[in-house]
Amino acid sequence: MKTIVYRSVVLAAAAVLFAVAGIAWCVAPEDSEEVMQRGWARARAGHFETAAGDFSTVLRRNPRSAEAWLLRGCCRASAGDRQAAIEDFNESLWLNPGNASAWYDRGLAYQELGEPEKAARDFAEAMRLNPENKSATAALACVSMK
Repeated sequence: MKTIVYRSVVLAAAAVLFAVAGIAWCVAPEDSEEVMQRGWARARAGHFETAAGDFSTVLRRNPRSAEAWLLRGCCRASAGDRQAAIEDFNESLWLNPGNASAWYDRGLAYQELGEPEKAARDFAEAMRLNPENKSATAALACVSMK
């Protein structure tokens, strides 16, 4: 019992020291949903690299989260790393091949890498899965014209 109390006191003291030093620290691991929400907020604020880090944390806990793969891919693409984004989109699509957004986003990454045939294939699949997706329709028309 004394050991447990001692450890609690040490952990509490360490938390105070870290807080005073301005370092974020927490004893209990965060819930994956909280980390996903923080990643979303960071991505919306344009902090793509830190948001990608949040989605990576979720993926370490749950590598079968198609949504986390997709969101990390979007952050990586927005940060300029299109090849890493495509790898993430591939994982997302392997887990959830019916996600039209993942097909569309991967198509954008291929388009930006100068691979119009692959982009066109992905835009066409996004349109097949979601015929209301006007962005995929426009992107396919744009790639097809080149």
